[in-house]
Amino acid sequence: VARRQLLDLLPSAAPPAAASAFEAAIGAETLPKPSSPPAAAQPLPPPRPPPSFVALFRLFCGRALVQAWRARAWALVETALYCACATLVCLVHYDSGYIGPVARPYREQCRGRVRAYARDERYAYMVEPALAMCDGALRDALPVVWAQMGEALMFCAMAAALQTYGRELAVFKREASSRRGVVAYALAKEVAALPSALLAPLPATVVLVAMLPLRIDAAAAYASLALLMWNAAAVGHVASILLDKVRASVVGCMVLMAWVTTNGLGPTRVKWEAWGLAPLPALSPHRWYCELMYTSTAARYADEWDTSVGLAAWGYAADGAPRAARWLLAVGAGWRLLTVAALLAAHEPGACVRRLK
Repeated sequence: VARRQLLDLLPSAAPPAAASAFEAAIGAETLPKPSSPPAAAQPLPPPRPPPSFVALFRLFCGRALVQAWRARAWALVETALYCACATLVCLVHYDSGYIGPVARPYREQCRGRVRAYARDERYAYMVEPALAMCDGALRDALPVVWAQMGEALMFCAMAAALQTYGRELAVFKREASSRRGVVAYALAKEVAALPSALLAPLPATVVLVAMLPLRIDAAAAYASLALLMWNAAAVGHVASILLDKVRASVVGCMVLMAWVTTNGLGPTRVKWEAWGLAPLPALSPHRWYCELMYTSTAARYADEWDTSVGLAAWGYAADGAPRAARWLLAVGAGWRLLTVAALLAAHEPGACVRRLK
């Protein structure tokens, strides 16, 4: 009896009664089981090392080349516009020639003719200018032709370059996650734009050589136009990064007009030195472009004309072409550094990024 009473006091092995009619209907086996206690937290994997500069450059360069290939039709349109600008300038100067001093064999003959006219008092006021022309003391007007050609092409190049960075600043800030990425991005853009930069001045050079009655050095003309347009494109890059579309175009035009003003043709470099602003012409790519074009063209006339007079009048040197090319490269490289600095400023947190619409 005592044993039976003890067994009655022990808990039964039957399942407990359902707490509700719903639980009884669905069965206890379908009820969710209590979750097991959480396991110990696993350590986070180590952070991945950032991509190298070469990897970033290859990635950005590939994307930039794909973008350039997709926009190849517009690149051809730009090249056609450059060719049209060169054609219009050549139509203005279609009959321009080298106006150097009188050739050496005819200089004495020129003086004799002038003295003959000097006997008539009606021509007395023309004696001194005529003798100056015989002696070759007048400046040659040939740089004006090259100046107008350069102005037309560099304004077009600056306008086209406004789209290189300005239209994708938001994408740039998302993809270039570090300062190293900013430099790789800028270098990739330069490499991708190289084919267009080499193609753009080629038709203009062909038009220049074909339409003007001058002994133009085609290689020097192509190099000078390419370097000038390369410099002008950098102005568009910097302006489009720092400013919106309207202000960027206005500021870019103002910078190019400053180049034209300080090209040494008017005011001359002597005037700039008298004003205490002698270094300004050296910072003008347009000034070095005009010297490179003039010296390379005047060298073709050195066997018939005394080109030293015109070179001295404009402040050029007969062997100044290499120096002018070096200055064009140096100033263009300086503007590329300004482009990288502008991109770094736009990449900083809180920078105001304006997109070209």
